[in-house]
Amino acid sequence: MKRNIFRIFSIFTISIILIIILGKVYWHMRSSIKMMDLDSIIFDVIIIGIILFVFGLLIEHNRIIDAITKGFNINKVYFFIAIGILIVSCLPLGSISSISYGIGQALDSLVVRYLFSIWSGILMARSLKIKTLHAGVENN
Repeated sequence: MKRNIFRIFSIFTISIILIIILGKVYWHMRSSIKMMDLDSIIFDVIIIGIILFVFGLLIEHNRIIDAITKGFNINKVYFFIAIGILIVSCLPLGSISSISYGIGQALDSLVVRYLFSIWSGILMARSLKIKTLHAGVENN
């Protein structure tokens, strides 16, 4: 019971810290937009994407803790899809819409990119195949 309370408290504390950092980076990005500082805007978008990637990992915290304690292998398909989605979510704004019209415009939305960042964190955690006690059997 104490381990469970400690785990919940830890995840809650990490989430609050990430939300505070996210808020600070967001307000910095807004001031960068007002000053038209493109380098700062790009940097802030990437930092927000990474923070939301960590939120995706926190959503699957039980799987990550089990993988650390029991051992794991990596599902390469999920892993590379997660990396690809994370890279797309951190590309500079406007770079995708110039490549393709329909989907590219949707991917240039910050909201869609941020959802992709969270999704890539979840997929990254799900790429961990946890080893079980049964010989040759792995959870997916």
